Amino acid sequence: MEPTEETVKRAIERLLAIPELYKLVDSYLVGPPSTPFAGRLFDSLGHDEVGADLHDNFADEITSNDLVAVSLLDVRFGAVAVHELLVVKSRNAALRQLPIGVDLWAVDDRTVDDLVKVFELLRALPGVGRTKASKLLARKRPQLAPIVDSLVESFFDSTDWGHLRLLRSVLAASPSLIRGIDDLARLDDAPRPSTLRTLDIAIWMTRSGARSAKDARRVVFGAEEPI
Repeated sequence: MEPTEETVKRAIERLLAIPELYKLVDSYLVGPPSTPFAGRLFDSLGHDEVGADLHDNFADEITSNDLVAVSLLDVRFGAVAVHELLVVKSRNAALRQLPIGVDLWAVDDRTVDDLVKVFELLRALPGVGRTKASKLLARKRPQLAPIVDSLVESFFDSTDWGHLRLLRSVLAASPSLIRGIDDLARLDDAPRPSTLRTLDIAIWMTRSGARSAKDARRVVFGAEEPI
């Protein structure tokens, strides 16, 4: 069964209806790097609060800092892919075609086509599948590119980025869903993750079989089972 706008919308609505879900998201986002969720540094790595010796996240260039950041989400790039990305810099020209600081639901079809093109160019690298490609794009364009992995595919009942255009349409038509997702990240002083990143965190924290996610669910909900 292929996803539709209605099934994508219902999936997000069911997620947001989970009582005190924000506590689960907060357990991922709040706390020192020594706590279990190293992925919290995925968005902030390269900013001043992480370390003055780290370079910024340059929007139009893939750097070693990006590959380190992506590794915090448990993926690694092999030698050939690293050479292509950092030495040959073969994907930077395509990356520059993507707008900066623009939300997925605010872009036109051509921009989505360009995004998918970069996604496929990254996937053409040896050892780079949909998860590595989407995580790297989510690092470079956090407001535009959602992460996809097996948990996201199961959540949306989709394959790869089969839900991408549907998600764009649903969010464009439902500002209340955007507000609901953003409200899950109740941070006072720290930079807020993008809407797409917050949604990904919520999906991962409710569904992952990782020990850290299970422990967090036990603390918040009293049970380890996926929700």
